Amino acid sequence: MLSKRSTTEKIVGYALLAPGLLALLVLIGIPVVQGIMLSFTDRYLLEPTTGKFIGLQNYVTFVKHPLFWHYIRTTALWVVGSMIGKLSIGVDPVGDADGGGWRGMALDL
Repeated sequence: MLSKRSTTEKIVGYALLAPGLLALLVLIGIPVVQGIMLSFTDRYLLEPTTGKFIGLQNYVTFVKHPLFWHYIRTTALWVVGSMIGKLSIGVDPVGDADGGGWRGMALDL
């Protein structure tokens, strides 16, 4: 059964979470938002004063590119391949503790 926490404990908990959440916002959130904003411009990164808002034109150009589906297929292959590799290393393929073999590996998942 869950116990009721006092207001002071809740405040202390939030105070302990705040620095980590702030670091995530600064180190991950801001660059992601800036990248998304940059994708809607025709800005040349070596000349930061150039560039204007072009909306979805960058995305339309990419989707119409003749190698678009090749890029998607290659990306999907890398994602699936890396996940298989990570799972095969991270999951005990022998399954000694769970009875061995594929059954043991499935139980590890």
